[in-house]
Amino acid sequence: MTLIACRCCHGINISSKSILLRSRWQREVSTFNINNALIKSEENVPLRSLVDHPVTTLQGIGPVHSQDLETLGLKTIGQLADYKFFHLARSIAVLSETEEEGGRSDNSLMNIFKGIDKDHQHLPLKELVNVPVHALKGIHPDTGGVAFNSLGVKTVGDLAEFKYCRWAEAITVAAKFEVDEE
Repeated sequence: MTLIACRCCHGINISSKSILLRSRWQREVSTFNINNALIKSEENVPLRSLVDHPVTTLQGIGPVHSQDLETLGLKTIGQLADYKFFHLARSIAVLSETEEEGGRSDNSLMNIFKGIDKDHQHLPLKELVNVPVHALKGIHPDTGGVAFNSLGVKTVGDLAEFKYCRWAEAITVAAKFEVDEE
């Protein structure tokens, strides 16, 4: 990375090779990209703007997958990032890694009954990861189950690892740390 200390340019773009000086302070220019996650036309868009872009901005989501996601109420990258069932599935998957077989105390009050259908509430986390995604309370097998199946998401564990939700979440979180370029 080339750094130039200059107090006379006041924000003039010196070159297209990522040297940019701001008022009286030198600033390094970021060289990262997320090109493999975005369609070509969106590669230079600020992260904070991407949050409101349609899910088709993500590479690999075309009209069919976009329609599947829309049946789940997911139209934008921000909605995909905030999808409650993704967060629940990921919580189940992550916490299953900490679960001790047969280690639940008879006095324990821990549960996730609000998020799991009655037929699966008795299962340990390690088994919940492998149940169909429609075991999450609120995902109907005939709508959500079909849409997810089309997207290759069959189990709670699959949803926890669904790359488009992970990409969307990463974009949304990273956007909070983006500095406005003027």
